[in-house]
Amino acid sequence: MNNAMTSKASGTAVPLCSGKPESVMRQFPDASASFRQNISEQLRVRAFQFEEIVERRLIDANGIPRSALIRGTMKPFPEGYFAGGSHDYLKVKGYEHIDYAGMFNYENSGMVMGELLSAMCARYRASGDEEARRKAARIFAAVRQIYEMSQRIAKGFFCKPWAGRLSDEISSDQCLYILFALNEYYPLASEREQKQICEMTEGIASFWMTADYTYKYYGHTLRWQKCRFLIFLALAYKYSGRRIFLEEFRSLEAEKDVRAETPFHATMDIRGEWRPEWEKTIGKQLLRQSSPSVLSAALSVIPLLEAPYADRDFYLEKLRKIIDFGRCSLAPDASTYGYLLCDRATGVMKPLDRIVQYHPDPQWHFLGFVAPYRCGGMGGAMFAAAAQNAAHLFSDTWIASATRDILMKLHAERLTWFDDPDGIFPPELRWMTDVFSGDAVGSWLWAYWKSVERGGFGK
Repeated sequence: MNNAMTSKASGTAVPLCSGKPESVMRQFPDASASFRQNISEQLRVRAFQFEEIVERRLIDANGIPRSALIRGTMKPFPEGYFAGGSHDYLKVKGYEHIDYAGMFNYENSGMVMGELLSAMCARYRASGDEEARRKAARIFAAVRQIYEMSQRIAKGFFCKPWAGRLSDEISSDQCLYILFALNEYYPLASEREQKQICEMTEGIASFWMTADYTYKYYGHTLRWQKCRFLIFLALAYKYSGRRIFLEEFRSLEAEKDVRAETPFHATMDIRGEWRPEWEKTIGKQLLRQSSPSVLSAALSVIPLLEAPYADRDFYLEKLRKIIDFGRCSLAPDASTYGYLLCDRATGVMKPLDRIVQYHPDPQWHFLGFVAPYRCGGMGGAMFAAAAQNAAHLFSDTWIASATRDILMKLHAERLTWFDDPDGIFPPELRWMTDVFSGDAVGSWLWAYWKSVERGGFGK
């Protein structure tokens, strides 16, 4: 294995995941031509099967994709599914009157729309297939539908469509995936759609800038880390030409805490700052790897590499670290480890191997569960999508074969939110292993069509 990632910009090889778990430190096998052809055909068939699942199961009657189904039935979680004392921790402050099932079915719909729209754009670029353009247009229409109804809350608002309806909840990650996808769709869009993309991009960026990057999240006030919003500002400047966005970009970029942020701090869920007392005694840092974290971090950086006013070398190195961390967290079955331990002295990362604590947190749901669980196929698929979106920036050949390996292992029943191979989830959390993830199927399709667009799955 070439265990270094080489930047096309600098040509300098840098170590890649030297602390990767031993079970993952293996050659992604190069394949014979006939073997590759067979694999490629299997993946092509699977891609169209997954698109059928999206059309028949995931997208609701209003054209809005759900983000979760019950894996066993491939149906949405029904009202009352989470009733009972063991699920009281799921109640959201201010939304106690709303059934949680309806909220959960659509919790990540913005991200799923972004993944699916980006996937269909990649499919169209790879094949010229008009069906891909039509599917992209339908997803764009759903994005527009949610944006328009969200303007009743505030100008530039983009809501989480809980239960398929308007809510006053929003999160920066949903907006991130939407903005990235709108930028992907713009060259395919009609003139009318292009004007709408300009309007939405400027509106969403303005909303967050006006709010000082702060809004309520699950009933609590949350100030999101500012590094995420650099892409919001860069794209708003690209599509509006208004210097207020460029000036705000430069202002944020100059802040010490923004430039110092690492992939571990690139999303809210990676708690590199959280250091329980026991960490100090063993000299290792605990890093949480939520499934979307690597893809979200990559999407926050990639468009900045095209901005002539941004520090390209700085962001390229940050992107390398993001992909590095994602590769470290990848398990042999294409799930991802929920927690890693990082040795402060050597930088070596290994999976957490013990249950540290469990205290259900009413604000963050399951985040009080510090244990060696796995993020399911959602984690592997989102890593593959991140790697494929970054692949054109690096000269490494492992990304193509690693993507092939991941996508082959993730058949429909593996597209889960969480996995519990060791049976350590307490009873009140076990439902999380029976979730078919919209993010997983959306990211799988995105990674697949990006791979095809780039020429396939390795030589």
